[in-house]
Amino acid sequence: MDENFHQNRLKRLVFINSQRNLISIDLEEIPPCSSIGNTAFRFTSKWAIYGAVGLGVLVFIGILKTLFPLILMGLVMGFIWKQARTY
Repeated sequence: MDENFHQNRLKRLVFINSQRNLISIDLEEIPPCSSIGNTAFRFTSKWAIYGAVGLGVLVFIGILKTLFPLILMGLVMGFIWKQARTY
């Protein structure tokens, strides 16, 4: 049984190594002065873009909800101050 275990483990290791070899990149095939990587399309998933836009909108609305009452209160107080000085 112990020998069978080692044989199965060895088979799994050989299979894993063969799978790694299938997706390996031979660096000799890519010239060092190649600009292919620099001009490649960078993929960003749609949910990440939508999430970032949604979060930005929420932050923007939060800032407006904070600043709008302060601006409005400043305008009202300026109007009251102006009315108080004219009489």
